[in-house]
Amino acid sequence: AFAVNEPHKIRTFTPTGFIGKMLLPKQALENELQTMGFERWTILRPGSFMTNFLAPMVYMYSGLVDKGCWITAWTTETKIPLVDPMDIGKLGAMALTDEKFHGKEIEIAGELLTVEEILDQLRKATGRDLKAAYLTQEEIEVQAAVNPLIDAQLAMRDMAQFANLEKTNEWNLDLGTFERFLKREKEKVVRTFSV
Repeated sequence: AFAVNEPHKIRTFTPTGFIGKMLLPKQALENELQTMGFERWTILRPGSFMTNFLAPMVYMYSGLVDKGCWITAWTTETKIPLVDPMDIGKLGAMALTDEKFHGKEIEIAGELLTVEEILDQLRKATGRDLKAAYLTQEEIEVQAAVNPLIDAQLAMRDMAQFANLEKTNEWNLDLGTFERFLKREKEKVVRTFSV
């Protein structure tokens, strides 16, 4: 996952918070992996899965499917590093067979998109009039007390800093875009957003 090696760069990070409990065990595993003496190793850190916009995961995006209005703690400026899970598998297979990946730590994201850019792609793919409602700071504080996904959304505000698309593109991986993903998964997309 993004930020495993530098969780302190997430403004809302605390070791005992939701994100800390998610990232610190992964960090410990990465540290262990690097010191175990394997002949070859590669660490893949994927961004946010494009499949999160398919059922059942899409329901973590409050209101998006059922009301057509995505209620989010992200801002209009938040850029989300999206990755097609098939690209993670493709890169994993390459890392197993190509020595150039040995000892590398690779953040994987096909593109960085804002909420509005994501919604634009979803509107084209579904034909639905989808929009976003951005929570105020006061609304975030109220929801954070009962909804751990708010902490995750606040952390995601800072994830774009870990994506380096130029560096990733140097590997010539041809990582997928959200548009290509939605076209490939058209049947699932339509089924997910049919209400």
